[in-house]
Amino acid sequence: MREHLERIRKAYDKCVGQYNQGIDPFVSIPAEFRNSSCFTALIEEGKHCNTGNPDIRKYLNPKPGMRFLDAGCGAGLTTYKLYTWPSIYYGVDTSSKTIQAIQSFVKSQGIRIGGLHFSDISRIPFPDDYFDIGALIGVLEYYALPYINLVLKELNRVLKPEAKFTLDIPNQAHPLYPAMVQLEEYLDRPHAPFTRAEFEELLRPYFSVRKVNDSKVMINYYLST
Repeated sequence: MREHLERIRKAYDKCVGQYNQGIDPFVSIPAEFRNSSCFTALIEEGKHCNTGNPDIRKYLNPKPGMRFLDAGCGAGLTTYKLYTWPSIYYGVDTSSKTIQAIQSFVKSQGIRIGGLHFSDISRIPFPDDYFDIGALIGVLEYYALPYINLVLKELNRVLKPEAKFTLDIPNQAHPLYPAMVQLEEYLDRPHAPFTRAEFEELLRPYFSVRKVNDSKVMINYYLST
C-alpha cells in the first residue's frame, strides 16, 4: 500500500514539474493513442467529470461561512476557479509540488482561502465535524478497497453531521473506461480495480446516497453524512 501511494504521489509531482517547465504531460503517450478517437472522446468526457461540474456546485450549495473540503484537490482551485465560491476553501493533497504550486498562485493573486495542506487523505489534519461540504473527485480510482475504507471513515470524521459531499469512481460499464485506464497507465497512475457493488458496500456505513449519475465514464455520487 505504501509503495502504491508513493507511486501515485510521484506521478502527480512529475506532472506538476512538467507543467512548470512548459512540457506537455501527455508527451510520453504514444502518438497512436493520442490520435485515436477514444482519446479525443475521453478528453471531451473529462470536461464534465471534475469539481467544476455545475451539478456539483448546485448540490453542495456553498454559502458564506461554510467550510469546503477539496480532498485530493490537485489544481482544482485554479483550474475550476473554486476560489470564486462563497464558501471557505480548504485543499488537501498528497502531492507536495501541487500544494506548493497552488500556494504560489494564491499568494500571487491575493486570494483568500482557508488553507492548503500536504497530507494523506486517510489522515486529514482537521478536527472532528469541521467541514460543512466537500468533494473527492478523480482520486479513488487509484486505490484499493482497504485504503478507500480508511478514506471514507476519515471523511466522515471531519465532516459535520448531515454535511453534503460528492465523490466519484470509474464507471466500468462505460465504453470509454478501457481508454481511461490505458491513459492513466501511460501517466504511471495505474487504477486499482474494484466493482461498483464493492464500493457501495464500503460507502454505506459512512454516507447516505442522495443521487447517483452513472451516465459518464466516472460515476458521481451525491451524498450526505
